[in-house]
Amino acid sequence: MKNLFLSIIALGCTVVAGAQNEVATAILQHGDEATIFKGNKAVVDALAAADDDDVITISQGVFDGNLVITKSVSLLGAGMETNSELGIEQTQINGYVYIGSATENETITNVNIEGIYFYEDVYVGQNNNQTNRPVESLSITKCKISDGITFSSNVGSAIITKSVISQIQGASESIVVENMVVKNCHINGTVLKLKNESNVLIDHCNINGCYDRNYEYAQFKFQNCIFSSTAGYGNSNYWKTYNAMNSYVDHCIYNGIEHSDYYGVFMKTDYGNVTNCTQIKTSEIFSDADNGGYSPERTFEINNSETLLGTDNTQIGLLGGDGFSKVPSTPVVKSLTTTQEGQTLKVSYEAEVR
Repeated sequence: MKNLFLSIIALGCTVVAGAQNEVATAILQHGDEATIFKGNKAVVDALAAADDDDVITISQGVFDGNLVITKSVSLLGAGMETNSELGIEQTQINGYVYIGSATENETITNVNIEGIYFYEDVYVGQNNNQTNRPVESLSITKCKISDGITFSSNVGSAIITKSVISQIQGASESIVVENMVVKNCHINGTVLKLKNESNVLIDHCNINGCYDRNYEYAQFKFQNCIFSSTAGYGNSNYWKTYNAMNSYVDHCIYNGIEHSDYYGVFMKTDYGNVTNCTQIKTSEIFSDADNGGYSPERTFEINNSETLLGTDNTQIGLLGGDGFSKVPSTPVVKSLTTTQEGQTLKVSYEAEVR
């Protein structure tokens, strides 16, 4: 483990690794003390040393190893994607992520994650393949998660905002998420498998391909969303989660593909509550492309944004409501240097607000 121990006030900034060198770093902030970990296992090492309420600020770069989050910590990355126009660089985690206490049935609270690209799955309520680790108050914002989020144990509350996610699901239909808000996100297929005590609000999201594997348990509310494509594998029952008696679909745009061997009718009026929804062909929804797929270059501007308004009187889709942004909230360190003078380690850095 390579690290520097800094007896200084915690930086509270995102470090750009390439400002002085190409070594990826993670700064563990504990009160007025900070420890810098270096190398591709820096985040793993920082988590191993972390205590409750610590903050780990991660530079741009690629980090290896599975992340096991067992404490109430914050992980702050440099960005989910590299974008020179926005002035952000990507922080990439190649391993799996496990969020859950080291002790069975013990709850951890207040885990916050921002500005990171996760190449593998994120498991909530699971500690390194061990389940029954409940989580209370989880926040994920401005992240990109390639393989999706899986809830492996009950979660008291969760908020996921301004992120790009392949899917959100429960490990089984016995999992309860009491209050989950997914807002201003791009979801590339939802596989929602949660118990009916769950309460899920999906607001101002773009959903490209939605299928539910024939589960109709949880209470979902979709509002101000765009469903740009659907896939039902030839079985209309695949749509009951979104149209079950416990679910609501309000002020949404959908493409309404007719049922065939591979597609189902999305809005079934004989199930649930569907109100104030508009059917538009996917090729006519967006002004920047004829599909709902995600790419870093896309703006996701919609046609007729002045008239296609949601419950809050802003445009339907991820650009409405609170809007969509990839820029992390933390300041960014443009340079960081250390010098040794006797027993004193002097640190100088330059930071700027994004």
